Amino acid sequence: MSNVDLESVAVFAKVVEAGSFRGAAALLGMPKSTVSYKLSALEDRLGVRLLERTTRALRLTDAGRQYHAEVVPALEALDGAHRRATELTDEPRGTLRITAPVELGQLVLGDIVSAYVARYPGVTLEIALTDRRVDLIEEGFDVAIRIGPLADSTLVARKLGQPHRLKLFGSKVYVARHGVPERPADLRHHACLAMSGSQTPRQWRFATKRGPVLVDISPRVTVNSYQLLGEYVAAGLGLSFLPPDVAAPLLQRKQVVSMLEAYLRPPVPWHAVYPSARYLSLKVRTFVELLEDRFR
Repeated sequence: MSNVDLESVAVFAKVVEAGSFRGAAALLGMPKSTVSYKLSALEDRLGVRLLERTTRALRLTDAGRQYHAEVVPALEALDGAHRRATELTDEPRGTLRITAPVELGQLVLGDIVSAYVARYPGVTLEIALTDRRVDLIEEGFDVAIRIGPLADSTLVARKLGQPHRLKLFGSKVYVARHGVPERPADLRHHACLAMSGSQTPRQWRFATKRGPVLVDISPRVTVNSYQLLGEYVAAGLGLSFLPPDVAAPLLQRKQVVSMLEAYLRPPVPWHAVYPSARYLSLKVRTFVELLEDRFR
């Protein structure tokens, strides 16, 4: 053990996890050159090549694959022992970087962040609201809140509450002029308002007992805000899917009515995702737990 640099071993494990030197550097908070130096020093000390480097990718050698399989459990055990020993008296510290879709972040992060900051004053939060899909590892984020199906990845996902279900709404003024669609196919003859942040803003999907039903639409308006969609629906511009929190006040004021209740849209899951369950920091774990409590 006197010949082993544990930091170099941990750097090697993080490079394999991230799939790149840059990603590992972001996760570790150190320069890319240091990551490269640490890995080279470890290979020199072991006298074997652990990774084959190309301009586009990294690949474990046979020796690297075996070494990685044996050292990762040891690192996890060491990290767990350290965390259990320190967390008895320690509190979350450092900078926590969070990203979420713009409207979702505006809707739910206000009270969550306020509660977190009050509970854990040793943590500084950086929040980036954007509707593009952020690469957590490459861009150095700790946690992301995401809506909808998750793409296959190495990220860890924690479900937040029950799946989110959208319903179709129209204003009483619109219904009086154009009538109520009785089945999804009727929407081809109605003015539709679509969420431009959707992957398929020109196609609406409904769930039925016989399976999914897809309807092609020609949106009269597309916008990346459910709040604005709610206002446009209430003004009689057309029909649109709205989430419960946007539709509720409009229903209370009797400005809109729901329709096609027998053809509900498939539920949309919400998740908190983060790069890895390994070496999960206390600041990330406590924030994700607070998110779960809030959505529950």
